[in-house]
Amino acid sequence: MGVWRVGRRGQDRLARQSAKDDRSESSVGWPRLHEQSAGSAQRGDFPSALSRDVGWSTIAALMAGMFAVTSVAGCGSERPEPPESTSAVASRSPSSPSSQAPRGDGVGEPRAAATRAPAGRTARASHAESSQPSPPAEGTESDLLSGPAPAVGAPSGSRSRFPIVRPHGRPRFRPSDTRPVHDDQKLAKLGIRKFESKRLRLYTDIDPSIAEKLPPIVDQAYEAWEAYFGPLPPNREGSEYQITGYLMKDESLFERAKLVPKDLPKIEHGRHRGARFWMNDQKYDYYRRHLMLHEATHCFMTTLPEMRGPIWYFEGMAELFATHRIDASGRVTFRVMPHDKQRFAGWGRISLVRKDVEQHGPRSAEEATRPPANGQGEAVDYAWWWALCKFLDSHPRYRDRFGQIGRHLGEEPFEVLFRRYFDDVLPDLWTEWPLFATGIEYGYDFQRAAIDFRSGKPLAGPQEVRQVRIAADRGWQSSGVLVREGQSYEISASGRFVVANEPKPWSSRTV
Repeated sequence: MGVWRVGRRGQDRLARQSAKDDRSESSVGWPRLHEQSAGSAQRGDFPSALSRDVGWSTIAALMAGMFAVTSVAGCGSERPEPPESTSAVASRSPSSPSSQAPRGDGVGEPRAAATRAPAGRTARASHAESSQPSPPAEGTESDLLSGPAPAVGAPSGSRSRFPIVRPHGRPRFRPSDTRPVHDDQKLAKLGIRKFESKRLRLYTDIDPSIAEKLPPIVDQAYEAWEAYFGPLPPNREGSEYQITGYLMKDESLFERAKLVPKDLPKIEHGRHRGARFWMNDQKYDYYRRHLMLHEATHCFMTTLPEMRGPIWYFEGMAELFATHRIDASGRVTFRVMPHDKQRFAGWGRISLVRKDVEQHGPRSAEEATRPPANGQGEAVDYAWWWALCKFLDSHPRYRDRFGQIGRHLGEEPFEVLFRRYFDDVLPDLWTEWPLFATGIEYGYDFQRAAIDFRSGKPLAGPQEVRQVRIAADRGWQSSGVLVREGQSYEISASGRFVVANEPKPWSSRTV
């Protein structure tokens, strides 16, 4: 049992920042999330400030002491067995006069106290994993971005949900196919072979047994792109959409064959231009496919000139579609959450995010969406862009809204689209994004980790005891108890939880 006092540090700052945002919107678009997320004022303060400053998080801090492990810590273990009886009891100790504590975003009506079932996740031991190759340092064409790409939109005051976006009023055509035609026989004599499917014409000097399996993967990706973004319009010639790719084991060979434009920037991993991409061969089979899908996604997303947006979105979506799983029959699933480091060899995005969090704390949404100074981004930037897109694409509260942006990309400025679909849930998003960023794991379970926000009620007096049942197989949870700043509370916990059943049941009981 412990006594906890809800501090006021950061509350006035949150109120002032909220008032500031109401008067004028941030010049970069997204509000200062790192000042409004669960009371954390600075990057790096989050884990400790979360447990000290915000009412619902105070109970969560104690529940973390139960050492339960949830399914969001995907370390290859079995799903935890549902709890037999896990509960927490909160009672108020006499203390100073109370005043309402702010909710996670510092504004609006009070939220219930939230408890987190697990804390001491054994999966954190995987922090020591080996470093992975950096992501593609590609040069997204500057004319495809809307100037200095703004961060995501701040609340505009509108609370309308999903208004109709009017489609273009005139017929659209995608650009004509201007890809060069090569002398395939001449290239074959040089050791560069062509492998072709409906959507990809691939020139490469790698092992033919590997190369021949790659074009059909892009055909499947094309179906996934159209399902997500909508079908591309036809070109005026009525020809099928196809991409040309150059997969190079020996880049100098392709340069001598004049397959690499002289004005193309240095290719460290991959580059794209129009309906063509160039990429260096990779050590791992998975990452070779991943990089190919990353560049091909760029080709598709930038087909229409009006499809503009910030770099975090274009690079994050390319990473999102490139993150895939393939079965024995060759069927590919895209936009997956990696569940095993070995099966995604060469990728390493989760490792980069976790290392950055350890060193600097979680990036706020403003930081994660801020355009990089060099215009391209470093390896860790790509990791954060993927993480943000994956979070918005997979979270049950946000995925449909995020998908609407993809369906209407180019019809209105990106920031307008984002505000239309996210304005009324930004407070929840401000709370849940940093929790995901600090708890990201292989096999992260977005469904179980989603918070069911509920309004809480304060304890009637020092003698009231309230029992709260906590699901051990979930993440942060609303307790239904509204805690007041300046008050002290006694909290005790009891129950049983099972972490895994292999190689034998791993269970614990608290008293």
